[in-house]
Amino acid sequence: MLGDPVVLGEITDPKVIKEMEERWERYSRNEAVFREKAHAIYQQYRGKVVVIAGQELHVADTVDEAWAWARQNHPDDDGLFTRLVPKERGWRIYGSSWRMVRV
Repeated sequence: MLGDPVVLGEITDPKVIKEMEERWERYSRNEAVFREKAHAIYQQYRGKVVVIAGQELHVADTVDEAWAWARQNHPDDDGLFTRLVPKERGWRIYGSSWRMVRV
């Protein structure tokens, strides 16, 4: 077996729920920045890694560079949004959602 086993459970602790909701809010704000700038990102940054933290966009060559920048510049933002921009434009099939998207 690869990795740790998946454990399902119900979270009922109000403090944990509040922390999860706050983290989701931070992620949603960062994702909104990506959606707003997606067209320009896909035109300008082919083959790069983009990360959005603190609602600020950064472009890097590797995931490690992107995460290092985010941790250094926005250490309190645990809702990072990252995306590897494909080098070439083309059709992609995303099996989890069963739809085809051209990016």
